[in-house]
Amino acid sequence: MARILMTAMSLGIGGAETHVLEIATELTRLGESVTVASAGGVFADQLAARGIRHVTAPLDSRNLFRMIRAYRILDRLLREESFDIIHAHARIPALISARLAKKHSLRFVTTAHYPFRVTGILRRLTQWGERTIAVSADIRAYLIREYGVSPDQITVTVNGVDTEAFAPPAPGRAEPFPRIVSVSRLDADRSAPAHALCAIAPRLAELFPGLRIDLAGDGDDLPALRSKADLANRAAGREVVRLPGALSDVREVLSGASVFVNVSRAALEAMAMGIPVILAGNEGYHGVFSPADLPRALESNFCCRGCAPLSPDRLLSDLAGLLARGPEDLRRTGLENRAVILEHFSLACMAEDYRAVYRAVRPFRRPKYGELFVCGYYGQRNLGDEAMLRSLLDGVRSRDPDLSVTVVSAHPKETARRYGVSSVHRLNPFRISAALSRASLFVLGGGNLLQDGTSARSLWYYRTLFRRAKKAGLPCVLYANGIGPLSERGSARVRELLPDAERVSLREEASLAFCERAGLPAERRFLTADPAFLLSPAAEEEWIRLFPGKRPEDLSRCFLVALRPGTRRTPAPEAVLDLCAHLKREAGLTPVFLAMHRKADAPMLRDLQKRCPGSLVLTAEPTGSELIGLLSRMPFCLTGRLHALIASVAAGTPCLSLTDEEKLTAFAARVSLPCLPPEADAGELTGTASDLLRRGESIRENLLRESAALRALAEEDADAVVRMLKDTNPKGGPR
Repeated sequence: MARILMTAMSLGIGGAETHVLEIATELTRLGESVTVASAGGVFADQLAARGIRHVTAPLDSRNLFRMIRAYRILDRLLREESFDIIHAHARIPALISARLAKKHSLRFVTTAHYPFRVTGILRRLTQWGERTIAVSADIRAYLIREYGVSPDQITVTVNGVDTEAFAPPAPGRAEPFPRIVSVSRLDADRSAPAHALCAIAPRLAELFPGLRIDLAGDGDDLPALRSKADLANRAAGREVVRLPGALSDVREVLSGASVFVNVSRAALEAMAMGIPVILAGNEGYHGVFSPADLPRALESNFCCRGCAPLSPDRLLSDLAGLLARGPEDLRRTGLENRAVILEHFSLACMAEDYRAVYRAVRPFRRPKYGELFVCGYYGQRNLGDEAMLRSLLDGVRSRDPDLSVTVVSAHPKETARRYGVSSVHRLNPFRISAALSRASLFVLGGGNLLQDGTSARSLWYYRTLFRRAKKAGLPCVLYANGIGPLSERGSARVRELLPDAERVSLREEASLAFCERAGLPAERRFLTADPAFLLSPAAEEEWIRLFPGKRPEDLSRCFLVALRPGTRRTPAPEAVLDLCAHLKREAGLTPVFLAMHRKADAPMLRDLQKRCPGSLVLTAEPTGSELIGLLSRMPFCLTGRLHALIASVAAGTPCLSLTDEEKLTAFAARVSLPCLPPEADAGELTGTASDLLRRGESIRENLLRESAALRALAEEDADAVVRMLKDTNPKGGPR
């Protein structure tokens, strides 16, 4: 059972507030312990009626003194009682909760319900948790774009609805005249549908005698709406528009409605009650909802972001068309809506998403085995190395979520935030020494770290860290490494280092053979697979954020180009451009250029993209999971980067490597994919690519089999690291 403190601004009428009420109720029903803190509101009494404690604190104000007061109230609560997780549902609660989480060693989670206004100071003040729940795909994209939240740290959930409470009324309760209902907070930034309904009310009253419009809710725009409603009623010669104010139970006003007009959670509740819905909001106008519109509506969580502006004339036309259908047709439309809610928007689905996030941020506990110290080429904006780190961490944490990990990084703050680890700068010897003193196991990897092909300094750096770890008394693991390329001098230095490693796992047969020749005993050397094979492909709604305005099916007519420049490895631009033109002409495929390493790859790929009309360039940085998901849609990949090749294999996508780099040529041979030298001409490229496309389906089946086998090897490697950590310090606690 998790002990959760949820913090929200208030619990008045609103979609986010209802979300808090419902998720707190469902989590409590499932056995979790939930306390909610807010400034109060009509839903606070409902929480109490459901057996859920509410703590009143002024979390709805930007006033500094009220924020300090809220902080003190919650600080006292956390001192007196034990909680595992603090979960904030808005910007002000998140700012206060983040400080409290750090002070009381709590895990910190946030939920993003809508886009916040972004300015320089607000961006810096806004706090996001170790994990963030987004209520729609476009909110997820907004968090990544505006705040730099790592896609790996975001979970998209649904706005779950209690389908038993929000059920169609009993037969025979239909009202004799049409009734249109709109429910929302009536603030100026949310009241556009209510204003539009007031504007068209006299015309609707002419078309449908007896018609009524109920605009439920409260807010700062209510006085202006009352004036508009009075004008509309005088024009109609009777009371058409009513404003019942805030309601603690919106079912009262929804019951018996003919049509609902608004957005977000209230629209979902109306659909659950079997009511036809027109999606209209301040951010846009979708129109009459039908089940076929679900993917489009989901993109903005039924809020119409990205739709055409709300037009009173179009709203009038759609309402008139709906009401003209008659009661039976409206009833059928409403029941189709309810079926959508039952399938996709249950409270159970939402609660399981929340619980999965809570499991991913397990409560802080005293480390059982000391820390795992991980060293590699991390924090350098290299997609391949970041994918390795993500999969390495996920692999060991899936075996023991309470492992404490420190990672050496070029950008430690970013690494710590992105992966939920401690991190030290790779060039700070004092912090590295302090971290080694806390550690129980040193892990070097993954990747080709033991090489001097790029620089002798690189080999010196990693050998130095290895030696410092041994001097600190730590057992050392070379994890999923490739060895080389090495000079004669570098080879001798690596041979000296290998005997001091307790376990060495290698990605390539050639590296394994090197260790054998160096005299490393068989029981300490293992052939493994790159840890990136532990990653699962991201869902389409996650990776499509990389291509604004595109649909997933659009990418099935594209292929990925992820090449690597270098003195020996730079492919001939003319041959690559000829291949792109050939695939565009003969197969209708559009190239998508991706820089796997921003600093190194981007200039060459930008030049290729400019010279390739109609091509696309991937400017956003995908995660490893997103790259695999994207490639699973594509029929072909051209690369000079190892982890683009690995992602292609994991996705089952035919891939042609254009390189003479040993680690790529060895891996391509291992999975039976072609690898051409950088100087290959256009004829060789087009011929090989055409053959891969022709045999695409059989290649895909073979790659997926290979991927499953490689994943099993990577799983074994992660098992071994966790076993070593536990065996190193069996009694628990730091050394």
